Amino acid sequence: SETFARAMTNLTEFDASAIAVGYPFDELGVICDVAGGRGTLISAVLSQNKRARGILFDEAHVLEHADAYLKERGVDARVEKAPGNFFEKIPRGGDAYLLKDILHDWDDARCLTILKNCRQAMDHGKRLLVVELVVERSSTELPGPLVDLQMMTVTSEGRQRSADDFQNLFKKAGFRFERIVPLAMPISIVEGFAT
Repeated sequence: SETFARAMTNLTEFDASAIAVGYPFDELGVICDVAGGRGTLISAVLSQNKRARGILFDEAHVLEHADAYLKERGVDARVEKAPGNFFEKIPRGGDAYLLKDILHDWDDARCLTILKNCRQAMDHGKRLLVVELVVERSSTELPGPLVDLQMMTVTSEGRQRSADDFQNLFKKAGFRFERIVPLAMPISIVEGFAT
């Protein structure tokens, strides 16, 4: 568990600054980082946006290790920790719900459970921000197909998804697909709004 947590922290640190400056988070008051681990991504976003506040949502045993990380980055006073399981319920109160590298771990049915739980927590018009590597089915551009292959072998029916895949999932879960925001990394932010 500790090795996995460190690995996820390191991977997110690699992408966090590009995410934090690549989207207009300054338009948002409260950002909920769904399955945000120890707070790597929400710390980067809040460091760039001094008026924003965060909700760090993850399982209780993960959040136990978040305090030191958040304090070290100077954002602890602006982050509420919310324990829970995204297959059951997600906390209310966010202007945006941020999911980084979450959906690619799961099949469509479980992704819909996660997304519907997000939608249930959200008011009409609030934002869904899914940060993933968007891979079109015919793409041969690396690293997309290799990451897709990795997800196939290390997860339970997980995979990288195309723009159409995200549009279909969003619609079924009660979101309007808005756009894909490319970042200064291979990943993108898939943006939707609660309908």
